[in-house]
Amino acid sequence: RLCRGIRMVRMVRFVAELRMLIMSILGSLRTLFWAIVLLFLFILMISLYFTQAVLEIRMNNENRAEPESGLARFWGTLGDSVISLYASITGGIDWKDSMDPLKEEVSVLAVPVFMLFVAFSLLCLINVFTGVFVEAAL
Repeated sequence: RLCRGIRMVRMVRFVAELRMLIMSILGSLRTLFWAIVLLFLFILMISLYFTQAVLEIRMNNENRAEPESGLARFWGTLGDSVISLYASITGGIDWKDSMDPLKEEVSVLAVPVFMLFVAFSLLCLINVFTGVFVEAAL
């Protein structure tokens, strides 16, 4: 009986810590929502730029961007561009794989835009989001 009582006391301590973790997560959900909105808007702006650039290339030269090419696969539609940019900053794809078609078929000037996007997203946005979540959880 004594061992059972000691186990119950130990479980209550873990439940209190679990409750604190759950409350911290629930408290930061509103912050998470606005962080996702901000990240999506930023990705959408850059995606519009790349999709427009690729569309102009494809309209000027139909044979240059085949449907199976990397340019059409990563940047052919706005949805593809959004997914490519999101995957590039979250590790879903290597950012160089999605940047190479831009460099080879669109313009060398698209490379600094893409690199600035990756650098700003990883070094600024993600670190600020982490700081905001830590602040909201405490």
